[in-house]
Amino acid sequence: MSGNVQKYLEVVKIGEQFNAEGKWRDAIGAFRMALSEIKNRPEAYVGLAEACVGRKQYDRALDCYKLAFRTTKTHKVEYLEKIADLQERMGRLGDAARTYMALGETFFKQRNIDSAISNWQRANRLDPDLLGAHKRLALAFQRQNNTRAAVREYLAIARILDAQGKKADALKVCAAAAQLEPDNPDVEAAIELIEKGADAFDLPEEDEEEEVIEQPQRADDDQNSVFSAVKQMASILEASGGESEHQTGELNKSMAERGVDMAREDIAEELFGEEDEDNFSAEGMLKLERDALLGQALHFQDRGEIDSAIACYEKAVSGGLNLPAVWYMLGTLYMQNDQEMGAIQAFDKAGSDQRYTVFIRDALS
Repeated sequence: MSGNVQKYLEVVKIGEQFNAEGKWRDAIGAFRMALSEIKNRPEAYVGLAEACVGRKQYDRALDCYKLAFRTTKTHKVEYLEKIADLQERMGRLGDAARTYMALGETFFKQRNIDSAISNWQRANRLDPDLLGAHKRLALAFQRQNNTRAAVREYLAIARILDAQGKKADALKVCAAAAQLEPDNPDVEAAIELIEKGADAFDLPEEDEEEEVIEQPQRADDDQNSVFSAVKQMASILEASGGESEHQTGELNKSMAERGVDMAREDIAEELFGEEDEDNFSAEGMLKLERDALLGQALHFQDRGEIDSAIACYEKAVSGGLNLPAVWYMLGTLYMQNDQEMGAIQAFDKAGSDQRYTVFIRDALS
């Protein structure tokens, strides 16, 4: 229903003034009047939410912020933050954790890496068993080659899966962690604990008490590692984000090199794409394992370690991944390695996505 926009804005302004003066009842009346004119704009819902908060009517405020979120095109993050704050204040921690997850996804798409990681961590503080948040953090840290932080998140995922009775899947996740840090004693301990249960660590009571005392210091060390990873991620993504200072270099790239850039973007989407938690119990290689291999492959590729990069990509596709971007990457690496037949076969599979056709033609010329 279309209403009088000018009247709507005038009444909203009156309501905002009532809010500023703490006249919550008068504000509620004004915003209701505004909504009788127009219901598909966010301003009145936001003002009504603020008035409800002023009266400690948090349930109603939450509903109003949700309506504001649905009717806005420009302030979605702001209203999501309000929703998460209210959910947390009301003790609805599971709902708040999922809202912080959504905020993290939004910030990541905007390349605001600091805020993305902060929200994923906040989600995990509210719900330590939230698999999605641990996975996002694991992939984010792995993408930065911060293996210590990534391994910590993988082991958190393994702990959750083991608690759910999914021992085989938990061990697969530990295997993914071991690929990142083969000699990490925490990984070895986690595998032993999952395989043998609590009997794997038959410690005297005094040792157990000492363990409790030591844990906070390790947590502090891990937190420092997290903040370091955030800064590393922000700088690398900013450097690869297509800013104007890099545009000249982009113009000088060959078509094949531009194809590599597009493949990187597609692989990033695969790594951070939505995943049903039921995938953890699928047969064969877990998506999480394939994602770990993709992260390693990109790392080796950046360092010019062609054979290692090829090995990781090949393991990922043998584990069930069929992504044109990965086949394109394999094709370019096979070409660099003088494996012409392998390159032709890989490019043929990459060609199932027509976007790669022009890049493949240039790579084979």
